Amino acid sequence: MTSRSVRDGVFLVGGFHYFMAGVILLGTAGLFVFSLLPPMQNGTVGLTQNLFLPFTGIILGLILCGMYAIVGAGLIRLKNSSRMTAIFLSGLGLMGGFIAVLGTVGASVFGNPNPNWLTITLIGAGTICFYAIVALMDIFILFFLFNKRVREVFYAEEWATNIAEQDALGLEENPQLMVGLETDESEE
Repeated sequence: MTSRSVRDGVFLVGGFHYFMAGVILLGTAGLFVFSLLPPMQNGTVGLTQNLFLPFTGIILGLILCGMYAIVGAGLIRLKNSSRMTAIFLSGLGLMGGFIAVLGTVGASVFGNPNPNWLTITLIGAGTICFYAIVALMDIFILFFLFNKRVREVFYAEEWATNIAEQDALGLEENPQLMVGLETDESEE
């Protein structure tokens, strides 16, 4: 990997985090519209009990949306704390997605006394497909952010500017050439 491909990859990972922030924001808006507004408009009995889970989901969705947006901005600025948080969010996405698949299918099965198995199968298949796509992206992000060259870019900014010169001169393959250059520079 060259420094240019590392930076391009980091920008793509940051863009993915912005995309996830947008998806989570849309999901949070859906929670607000479809779960929070109807009980408030109907004025049903036990209003606080009906509003607790949607309200909690909205707060958690906004927090997660903000985290993804902040991590995306930090990755573009090459902040190591954002790299570590992106690794955490990818691991959380892998495990949380698996739990979400089981929860979606379980809620469909146990939510109705006479479940419609065709609907449950379609919901399960759709959820599994969406989870598979996001899980593949999370696995790619984990492998990419743990790459040696990517870590070096985040740990040492000056390395990123010098690596292109080293690649051009072939200094990585021949360390004796680098020693010769260091002595030539010290003589001048």
